[in-house]
Amino acid sequence: MIAKLNIVSTLAALALFLFPWLDIQCSAKSFATQSGIQTVYGGASPAKDLKNFSDSLPPSSDGKSRIQIDKEQRKEAVAPSYLAGIALLAVIGAVILAFRNFISGRKSKAVGILCAVALILLVIQMMAEFPIRSGLAEAMARDSGSVRSHDSFTDAGNEFARMLLLQIQVRYLPAFYLELLALGIPTLVLANSLLDKLKKQDRVANPEIELS
Repeated sequence: MIAKLNIVSTLAALALFLFPWLDIQCSAKSFATQSGIQTVYGGASPAKDLKNFSDSLPPSSDGKSRIQIDKEQRKEAVAPSYLAGIALLAVIGAVILAFRNFISGRKSKAVGILCAVALILLVIQMMAEFPIRSGLAEAMARDSGSVRSHDSFTDAGNEFARMLLLQIQVRYLPAFYLELLALGIPTLVLANSLLDKLKKQDRVANPEIELS
């Protein structure tokens, strides 16, 4: 039963890396999303409305469309999440071990340990904030500061652009919480087995408690 549960949970955790985890918003309007896989290598997908608007704009002087320019800027701005990358490797290892344990009939805590490691890493990354927000904020700051003049209107516009940095928010999508849930199931199974082992050791060390 536990072997089958580990297979389902680890496969679900691996599949959820393909779904959008983060919704990047500015002034409560979504302009990009980032899947679990994209957090690993620093990618991002533009929101549908933003993509349609960018496609409608005329190409730049070098022949590039606006969406191509946006992709290049996001590629430079978005840093990879190394913690998410390690978590992905841990999930892949957990899937392999879950199938091996199911086929061989072995009982191993390695699957639960790997899932616990992946869960802890993602929670730490969540608390520290995924790199996409800080990367985009730094890119916007560079863009707003790249043009400086003695014109008060231009400087006021640059200051307004900096204020927009405070409006960038990252909303966690349901797939991210499902990822934590999928990783949490083998982790709870591992914790339960460790508690049972501690209770057995306590009974052996203190048999008078059992008799009373």
